Amino acid sequence: MTLLPIVLKMSEANPMSAPQVQTPSPITAQAVTTDADTRKLTVSASQVHAPITIKAETAITDPDTCKFTVSTLVQSGGPFFFADSAQVANAPLAEKLFELSGVATVLIADNIVTVSKSPDTTWQTLKAAIGAAI
Repeated sequence: MTLLPIVLKMSEANPMSAPQVQTPSPITAQAVTTDADTRKLTVSASQVHAPITIKAETAITDPDTCKFTVSTLVQSGGPFFFADSAQVANAPLAEKLFELSGVATVLIADNIVTVSKSPDTTWQTLKAAIGAAI
């Protein structure tokens, strides 16, 4: 769980008025209430999401395979192997990846996505597209 600061701005003209809530992305305040007698502030905020990071490592033994390690769970209950686009029913990430030109196979296990590409495709442009799809 990531904790982000919430900045409260009290009105100087009317200190008993409800404060304005400023929240950094990705928190958004949904409800703010105050109790004038106790000056108690209640803030209800939406779920906080930490930034997702992805580390890409090309396999030394197979330069056409790249492992993408994601900082959050991608798919639990796997591993799931997709040899081609015909097998992607009920697998939206695999479907997105096979839409990319040059993707040959996809393996998804927890927070790791391993993609094999066709030999005539370069990782230079494909890695960024895969990262965006993830």
